Amino acid sequence: MDNLRQTKICTLEGGWKAVCKPTVQWTDHRIPHLLYSIRSPHLPRCLGVTCPPDEEQGAMYFDLNEGVSQLPLHVIDPPQKESCFLFEYLEGSTLRQLNQKTITSAEWEQWFDKIVGALAWIMLCAGKPFAHLDLSPENILISASGAAALIDFSGSRFLDGDTSLPVTSRVATAGYAAHEVYFGDLCPETDLYGLAMTVLAAYSGQTASSLTQSKTRNTLKKLDRHFSERLRLCLSDDPFIRRQAVVDTSYEYAISKVAVEQPSMRLLSTPAIQSREQTISPKSKKSKDEGVLKAECESSRFDCREHVEDFPQVPHNDDDRCPYSFSNCPFLEVAHIICGE
Repeated sequence: MDNLRQTKICTLEGGWKAVCKPTVQWTDHRIPHLLYSIRSPHLPRCLGVTCPPDEEQGAMYFDLNEGVSQLPLHVIDPPQKESCFLFEYLEGSTLRQLNQKTITSAEWEQWFDKIVGALAWIMLCAGKPFAHLDLSPENILISASGAAALIDFSGSRFLDGDTSLPVTSRVATAGYAAHEVYFGDLCPETDLYGLAMTVLAAYSGQTASSLTQSKTRNTLKKLDRHFSERLRLCLSDDPFIRRQAVVDTSYEYAISKVAVEQPSMRLLSTPAIQSREQTISPKSKKSKDEGVLKAECESSRFDCREHVEDFPQVPHNDDDRCPYSFSNCPFLEVAHIICGE
């Protein structure tokens, strides 16, 4: 939406709309690279970069990581005075703009799960702990068909200590940030708190900062009991307790997986992670190690571009195929572990 946070809208070659995000506003420049390489109906796609006309070698600036390809350089209209990352323009309404009276508790929970799944997908594809850190009703779009998409990743970061801006740099909306954000003790579960506050604020029609304990309790009572309990868990000050809201989901698996691959990650040796590992049978572990998945999974293989028509402003490319094969797709690996035998 072009009226959100003064988002700049431009036009690419071929007439496609794009959103311009100045590079200086980004906490972690690796995030646009990832959003360029992966596909999800619940995440915006990075289309490339643009530079002022007088910066002929500007594209070289974006080759930030060894082994990472440069992002495509685009000429846009109107030209920008500063270097920008370009993202697909998504049609839709924010959670704040929706008519709350027409939305059921089941729909709220479905959107909650889709955003949680999108956060998990980022961690699985990157192999790193990740936090968006700026969840709010203005940063979740709902398409005309009801698909949810998380936007505005300029303040997000991989939690490995290697970001483009100092660790002290923070981007957060008052009322939606968990207490650990203010102490610099970030963890992936920080987003679970922000997402819960986002749902409650949008559902009640108020800002998170104006939600008192009494108002929060009254709002939770209006939602289905199961979903209400999940939101209560997400609002805990303890990140471990928040994990209980996403048990047996791809998010729980992603947390345990990146914790193993990133030994320095906070909350590594925890009962939550250990119990998740114990739920995987030896047979399942063997199949995962051999790269063998059940045959029936192949017939239901998920194409992450399947619902891309929900957000039609996406330039297509005949060679724009899923970067994963059947044997190494992390999505299938998660599905196999969650579904079990």
